[in-house]
Amino acid sequence: MKTTKELIIADITAKVEAKLASQKVELASINDLKKIIENGKSIYKKGVQFVDKRDALKKEAITVNGYAKGLLSGGQKLINEFISSAKELGINVNQIKEVQEAIDILGPLDTIEKQTSAFIK
Repeated sequence: MKTTKELIIADITAKVEAKLASQKVELASINDLKKIIENGKSIYKKGVQFVDKRDALKKEAITVNGYAKGLLSGGQKLINEFISSAKELGINVNQIKEVQEAIDILGPLDTIEKQTSAFIK
């Protein structure tokens, strides 16, 4: 049989152990909160950097898109005029490599124009 003193010590020990266990949980919870804060700040910083890059890329896409549209419309018109003038002079445009190169470059430019248009939206 336990004495009153032993019962009191056992009771105090149990309360101290419970309190210590509670503090360990609180410390673990605080550490978890600190991790959330640290990760949140890091993700926020990366998010801001991403938005800045996206905005810069959008501006660049607008510029490239304008150049591509301009060259597509003006280039096609110029090619057609050149071919027409060459035919009037009796020149075989198939023998002029620059004509085919100019025509060939407009295809990829059309793709660039479409892709930059999609990015801008």
